[in-house]
Amino acid sequence: MKSFVIAGCACALLSLAFLPLLFAVIGMTLGVAVIAKGRIDHGFAVILFAATCGYYSISSGVSLVGTYWGDVHIPTWLELAPQQVRAASVPDWHVVSLETRTKKIDAASSVCRWKLVVSNDSSQAAVFRGSIEFQDAQGVRLATDRLDVDRSGPVPAGSQRVFTGSLAINSKKKVARAVPQIIKAK
Repeated sequence: MKSFVIAGCACALLSLAFLPLLFAVIGMTLGVAVIAKGRIDHGFAVILFAATCGYYSISSGVSLVGTYWGDVHIPTWLELAPQQVRAASVPDWHVVSLETRTKKIDAASSVCRWKLVVSNDSSQAAVFRGSIEFQDAQGVRLATDRLDVDRSGPVPAGSQRVFTGSLAINSKKKVARAVPQIIKAK
């Protein structure tokens, strides 16, 4: 057991100089072996020492001896290629409102009327496509109605368009919500 403690501490110190990730993990594994042999306090000390030395070596890039490859530090290997940062895309349209009214016809069917207002915030006219999905309280789709873009045409820049429709729903379940699923056509 004493040899595991010494070997674990040696690996922790080696992680400061060479291959910090490898030697830190070996040192922590030896600390677990010490715990398994019954010396919990010594095992936790070895695990903490190895983790601290490995973390310090990786995060700071400082090694006591330096690498035999010259001036290349190990943390440089771990760095990812610089990612190009994309400009945050500001949406150029949004759903202003969706209003629905459901009228029960009989026990197994109802009619849903809906009114959707979409705002085109871009500097160009846009065509919107999509549908309105009617769901029950658990989110199960009961019916879907499509936007009539052929009749309404493109939405002028900087303006709003009102889409309306009605749909017969043949279900005993009550419509709990309507979800717009809209895209701006390219």
